[in-house]
Amino acid sequence: GNLFQLTYNAADSIIVGKFVGSGGTITGVGETIKGWTNDVRMVAVEPYESQALSGGMTGSHGIAEIGFGLVPENYNSYVVDNVAAVTTTDAARAAQRVLRTDAIPASISAGAALHAAAQLLANGTSRSALAVFSGRTSLL
Repeated sequence: GNLFQLTYNAADSIIVGKFVGSGGTITGVGETIKGWTNDVRMVAVEPYESQALSGGMTGSHGIAEIGFGLVPENYNSYVVDNVAAVTTTDAARAAQRVLRTDAIPASISAGAALHAAAQLLANGTSRSALAVFSGRTSLL
């Protein structure tokens, strides 16, 4: 099936971490999904220490590839249902956990997306979640 069918059948929330940096992935996926249904929530992840997307304070953090302290020009906030703020510590722990338990070499920004997805599942906001992220480019 196509991306919409896969996503719609598999998840009621799509969580995007790393790719929020330019705004392109969350905007493109969100506009496509929202064109078909409003039953899937789009969630953008940003560092807790630098909350530009949600209008909070910005500052330094340790989550590479996201949280540049500005709202990207092509970021479409109308297709984003929720912005999840994840601490650098929680992101790093999630990346380490998925490497240990599933042998997935996730970057710290991937850890942020995974942590946000786990929180949505734990608090009952989502029944099933799809975290969109890339793997590590280096294990050093």
